[in-house]
Amino acid sequence: MLTISASTAYAVGEVLGGSAHSFNRTIRQAPLFYAANIGMAGFAGIIVLIPGMPLLAITLNANLLATILMPAALVFLLILANDREIMGARVNSRLTNTFGALTALLVPLAGSSYAIVAFINSLSNKAS
Repeated sequence: MLTISASTAYAVGEVLGGSAHSFNRTIRQAPLFYAANIGMAGFAGIIVLIPGMPLLAITLNANLLATILMPAALVFLLILANDREIMGARVNSRLTNTFGALTALLVPLAGSSYAIVAFINSLSNKAS
């Protein structure tokens, strides 16, 4: 929950520009960053407090969505890590690129496997 609220706060800060989007700043220096962070944490807290909410399903589906979206982020990260203009002498090596590409391929495979198993389990639960 806190990771998602913090990443949302960083994203809001990046979209709106400026350098005031960091935990290294005070609340006065980065009010929007802290408002987004606290707002997302509060929203998650409200969801948790609703009686009868399927919290496990919400958690698993949020993780599944993150798993589905992660490969695109990994591809952009690999592109960034191989840009000599940005990274200079610290660009990725061939071995690092190989591990990064494997990770970008295995993450959706793992997510797909989970989705298939969950679907099969849901069918078997409905049959009984």
